[in-house]
Amino acid sequence: MLPDAAICVEVLSQWCQEHRQCSTCGATLDYPPPEAYWNNVSISQGSFVSNILWTTWTGIHVTEELKDAFQREGFEGIEFEPSAIVEDVRPSKDKKKLPLEQIPQFYRMKRLTSIPFHQDFIEMYDLKYCLECDKPETNKRIETIILDRKRYPGTDFLEINRFGAYKLCTDKGKAFLESYPKTYCRFEQVELRD
Repeated sequence: MLPDAAICVEVLSQWCQEHRQCSTCGATLDYPPPEAYWNNVSISQGSFVSNILWTTWTGIHVTEELKDAFQREGFEGIEFEPSAIVEDVRPSKDKKKLPLEQIPQFYRMKRLTSIPFHQDFIEMYDLKYCLECDKPETNKRIETIILDRKRYPGTDFLEINRFGAYKLCTDKGKAFLESYPKTYCRFEQVELRD
């Protein structure tokens, strides 16, 4: 499963001002940001009707109430760290803009486990990894993701090895997020293959 979101936030961008590039593949080396920045969030819009803030690389930031609900359910493969809203770039004329001091405390949901792509996926999409920066590359449009079932860690929330942009969960995690109010998630099926 691959959740997405309606509220868009971005990780603090101080670390990417230079826009360093890989000398081999030309990819930006500014993504993902250093882990020291992963709890810092810059908000660009929102009246905060959601219990989840989403960022490109650091993933999911949840309200304290949602964090507590995750913990009560006993989900494995996740931990929580307090997030800090360090920049507010929402338009000042936004009438729905919730004042910064009224925005609830959020927590970054760290995914502790990962799963690799299946060899069939690697071959189907001619996936290669840059020898210098390890970024996955393909010239083909990816229609479906195929993961290696033999290497599934058995947790409800995880990511794909070497490719943290995908946020994955099991059917149990999907059902929980769909039943919890104001999460606004969208899911896509991925395949597990032996």
